[in-house]
Amino acid sequence: MKKLFVKTEQQRFWLDKLEANSSPIKAEAAKVDEQSRFPFEAHRLLQQIGYPQLTLPKQYGGEGLSVYDMVLIQETLASYDENASLSLGWTLGVVGEIYDT
Repeated sequence: MKKLFVKTEQQRFWLDKLEANSSPIKAEAAKVDEQSRFPFEAHRLLQQIGYPQLTLPKQYGGEGLSVYDMVLIQETLASYDENASLSLGWTLGVVGEIYDT
């Protein structure tokens, strides 16, 4: 079903990148929920693959994705770890909104 919403190669690239890294993110998600703690390991992994730069414009070292792109990708991350997705989503959305407008 998600394939209906994928419109660009860049979206597909990031969805595939998340899928390739989904196992450790999913594994930590259960522990994070059980222990009521911040998803540090998921954040480290996402930082290593460049995820926090999704909505930052390319001229500033980011990926230059739109807010639509980010929401599509965030939905996938949330299916792996809601805490990691929520904690990154606000920042990605604000940065994306600033540069979109």
